[in-house]
Order: sequence, then structure tokens, then C-alpha cells
Amino acid sequence: MELTLLLLSLAPLILLLVISIFALKDPSHSAKNLPPGSLGWPIFGETLEFLFGKPEKFVFDRMKKHSSAIFKTKILGEKTVVLCGP
Repeated sequence: MELTLLLLSLAPLILLLVISIFALKDPSHSAKNLPPGSLGWPIFGETLEFLFGKPEKFVFDRMKKHSSAIFKTKILGEKTVVLCGP
């Protein structure tokens, strides 16, 4: 009973610590020389939209939004760069 209470009281502190670490991380450091684009949700990325929509529409929407030549995304849990061209 006491151990459970202790763990429940420490959980918000640990969560706050983890969130602050990610919030204070310098985004420009990790985004050096990367193409424009979005990685989407942390675990799923943009997988759901890619798999359950039309892949052609997925690519053309991002070509219009980010760049017609190259963009980054996260599909099936992997960071991916998509090159658009002949």
C-alpha cells in the first residue's frame, strides 16, 4: 500500500522530467541539413495516413506542402526521405 502510494506520487515528477528534457532539446541541432517535412506523431509518424489513404495522394500532398523534389516523413516507424522525380 505504501509502496504504491510512493510510486503514484513520484510518477508526475518523472513525467515532468521527461517532458522537460524533450522540450529543452535544441531542435536546430538535430535538424541540420535535413529536407523539409514532418515526422508526425512520435510512434506512428504518418503511417496511418499512408497505409489507409492513397499513397499517391499522400506523396502529392507533401510535395505541395513541403517541396516538390524531396521531403522527410516517418513511415512504419522509420524516418524516411522521399525523393520525387524521374
